[in-house]
Amino acid sequence: MWRLFIAVNLRIVDFTDWKSKVTIVNLFGWVGAIGALFGAVFGIFDWLVPWLIKTLTGKPDLAGAWVSGDHWIAKSISALLVVAFFYLIVFCFQATVLLVEREATVAVVAVVPDYRPELAKAIGISHTRVRDYYNVKNLNGDCYVILEADFQVGTLPVAHMERKCGSSSALSRKTVGHEAQLNPKKSEILKTADYKGNPHVYHFRFVPPLTESGVTCQTRITEDMSRGIWMYVEDVKFDPVIGGNMESVGHLVQSPTDHLELEVRFPVGYQVTADRFFKVRLGTTESAHEKEEERLRIEKCLKPGFADDQQFLKLVVEKPIMGLSYFLCWRPPNKP
Repeated sequence: MWRLFIAVNLRIVDFTDWKSKVTIVNLFGWVGAIGALFGAVFGIFDWLVPWLIKTLTGKPDLAGAWVSGDHWIAKSISALLVVAFFYLIVFCFQATVLLVEREATVAVVAVVPDYRPELAKAIGISHTRVRDYYNVKNLNGDCYVILEADFQVGTLPVAHMERKCGSSSALSRKTVGHEAQLNPKKSEILKTADYKGNPHVYHFRFVPPLTESGVTCQTRITEDMSRGIWMYVEDVKFDPVIGGNMESVGHLVQSPTDHLELEVRFPVGYQVTADRFFKVRLGTTESAHEKEEERLRIEKCLKPGFADDQQFLKLVVEKPIMGLSYFLCWRPPNKP
């Protein structure tokens, strides 16, 4: 409600195009409106009230006594009440217009055509679900990281898939799980990993390649990281992609995807109370995709909360756009 109140008032006092608004005609119009307003108030006190007193009491002396008084306090209060009345009328009008515009924006977003099925046919594969989950175990930032991805074979013979897991802050990393499951099981799965650089690259090779349309595969990678994320704002490095000293987890959508989920769960007693938001970038660049960010705001894709006395931040995106990077961002607290 407070955000709506601020948004409506910004529309009322909007001077983004002030040069076209402050003209001699508008100036006289505002002066005339204000003069008419106070003229009406003073007219009520100097003419209407004495007339009512004289008519109702039949005593001209009482009416004369009223006129001889200043009544500045009463006049000022009445003027403010009249101004408040007119402000309320303008506020209600602008609030109605704003709500109608937002509903129209939601309607436009709702009818955006879904390109993913056709794109999945052209590429030959699609992901039904992608989930990156960070369970932070302590105030050092040690993490238990789970990367899950479910994909479905279309027209592409799938011989090889890979997933990457990176961290710029980790001191050490240990692979706990590197799993995949086919349904139905048509091929053997050879699993290898490349740990030489950052990110780690996990490979899934299918022998023979997956060729039957409709075959699904679920992959799951689990890592135990020492200092997988930064816990305090003093330690966070400036990130030009995010555009600030913010911690984040992100995912680049590389194939048609139905559901993307990014989640971070913090230790008991640790809370992120400052900025909690999301960013969308074009690929791995610093270019912001404002239209997609607006869609995520309208659909309320950021879902913070608490579970088992632990704060969590979650970004849930339905129908993410291929080629865009989605980031769950937050500003860590100061060091105690």
